[in-house]
Amino acid sequence: MPVLRYCEYICYGRDARAAVLLFVWRSCCFRALDSFVLDGSFCFRLV
Repeated sequence: MPVLRYCEYICYGRDARAAVLLFVWRSCCFRALDSFVLDGSFCFRLV
């Protein structure tokens, strides 16, 4: 699965149930997109 799609799933999907977690994932994905750092482990390290 492309990392971009994976980030979108985590940000908006059912895996991010808590509002705080959802915010963390969204900010992580947006930063990853903005800096072209499309690395899934980048998100995991921030959570």
